[in-house]
Amino acid sequence: MPTPTTHPRRTPAATSTSALRATEPHIHTAILASIFITIFPSLVYDPASTLLWTLPGLALLQAIYQVRCLRMLNLTSTSGTGKKEVMGVTSKIISSFLAILFATTIGTTTLYVLLVLFGAPATTHILPTVLCAMHTALLAVAPLVYKYRLEGRVWREILGGRAVVEECFAGGVGALVGAWIGAVPIPLGVDREWQKWPVTIVTGAYIGYIVGKSLGWMYPGKRLPL
Repeated sequence: MPTPTTHPRRTPAATSTSALRATEPHIHTAILASIFITIFPSLVYDPASTLLWTLPGLALLQAIYQVRCLRMLNLTSTSGTGKKEVMGVTSKIISSFLAILFATTIGTTTLYVLLVLFGAPATTHILPTVLCAMHTALLAVAPLVYKYRLEGRVWREILGGRAVVEECFAGGVGALVGAWIGAVPIPLGVDREWQKWPVTIVTGAYIGYIVGKSLGWMYPGKRLPL
């Protein structure tokens, strides 16, 4: 007579932990949105200074989000001995640091060049433009580098817009599209404080990232119609 299959019963503590992990991406989105709303008046008043002093906080927030909410490509889950758990956490922290470092160097340089090619001032407002590129890189590039590392096949799909939609890819696309749309109000006039460079670009990047990230979580597994 076959023995009935038994399934391990989940304890209330395990259920509570699982529920918390499921809500952490939304907590990250809410914190990011709340912080940007709070600093927006300061951003309008002094863009360069505001982007500079908020940069470490954004880097830390993205690093925590990566470690807590994202699973790296080909990263095997650790379980069993405490030693394996510590090694797994250490690997995630190091990978998150490297992703942030890549975003603030290579990613920022690439986005700065793109901003100039798309009409950003090349000889003036250099610091605000660099900081704008750095904020956008931390939003769009760092999570993708952390999750997919530098896997060539995956990055070809990402850069070609053919990657499977999930919150990192959708957030990155949203940040870049939002920054592009954010440039629209700038030529309309210079009589408004919020139209100064690069307030609308940064605002578009943050809004696009939050919207794209949320849509990627809601509709995973699809592909962009490109």
